Amino acid sequence: MNKVGDKIGFSLIEILVAIVVLTISLVAVMKITSVVLKNSVKNEVRIKAVETLRNNINSLISSDNMSSQILKCKLEIRNFYVDNCSISDNVTPAEGVPNTKKLEGTIKWRFMGQNFSYTITTFVSTSK
Repeated sequence: MNKVGDKIGFSLIEILVAIVVLTISLVAVMKITSVVLKNSVKNEVRIKAVETLRNNINSLISSDNMSSQILKCKLEIRNFYVDNCSISDNVTPAEGVPNTKKLEGTIKWRFMGQNFSYTITTFVSTSK
């Protein structure tokens, strides 16, 4: 049983300390969430860029006239647009391998202030 002079509950200082600790914890969680989301979107853009490059290379291989070219491309992920996206294909004869061409495709893009690129090299037999 409580006496009349006993204090029950929390003091104002204890409540303020608890609020500060909770605020710091929430800010840390929000920062971590922001970093995870940013990296997730960057990875999605990279996957989409590689897929775009592979599709470009496959269509170039299946065409009758395989030649070097530079193309503009569009990448959009979750309403984020990618800047300066371009694909360059470089087709050269493969050294030391008759009837074969070396195809090197590179996609370059700028996203969130950083430049990225990815290159795929493949060899294609030109004899039929």
